[in-house]
Amino acid sequence: MQKITYFFLLILLITTPYSIDAKKPRFILLEDKAVHLVDGIEGLLDAEAIRDSLDVRRIINNIVHGTKDHTTGLFKKYYTLEGWSEKIALNDLVQLAAQYTKDSVPFENQKWIALTESLNSMKQEFKDRTEPLLASASKAIQINMRLIREWISKSGRHDSMLLLWGTIDEEKALWESTPAQLKQFLIDLQNFLKDLMFSCPKARKKYSERYIKELHKQVEFEAIFRHQ
Repeated sequence: MQKITYFFLLILLITTPYSIDAKKPRFILLEDKAVHLVDGIEGLLDAEAIRDSLDVRRIINNIVHGTKDHTTGLFKKYYTLEGWSEKIALNDLVQLAAQYTKDSVPFENQKWIALTESLNSMKQEFKDRTEPLLASASKAIQINMRLIREWISKSGRHDSMLLLWGTIDEEKALWESTPAQLKQFLIDLQNFLKDLMFSCPKARKKYSERYIKELHKQVEFEAIFRHQ
């Protein structure tokens, strides 16, 4: 697995806000007793789980926005859309779908067909690239669903597709989702993973010691999670 640099991890965690509402905290503390039982336990919520969570968040960022150049502020995008000369991201499909709907473009129109093909390529890449990273979470699905339900209750995301994780409807919902629904699901997953990391200090400490060598960078990494 490609190693993410410390600098990129720092930017990733800081620049992906939970909410645009400045009054809300940046993190939600998950307090189910399951967190305390598995935090820092090898094979469950350990250093690798934190690393994999960060990888999933990076993959989601690339799908939704692209990779941000922090010098120019511009995003490098990775997907193609028939009729477009420039690469696109999921955000672009959300805007296009809204415009096509507003303009009453028939669903059999080539514009919708091209959009659906591009959307499906994003879904397939998300599935292919995150399944190995989320494998350990799937093994502890009962614990994770308890934490997801707590997160949904505290975040107010009561219609989140995360509720379908581990059910027979999970993949069906993914493949039938619109651009806007897919984006909301990915943002929910990103935020849940962020809050899960915030709630697991032992796992973060193990990650920091294993993957961040410089002591001052370990301190800076942990300081991110103390900032509310």
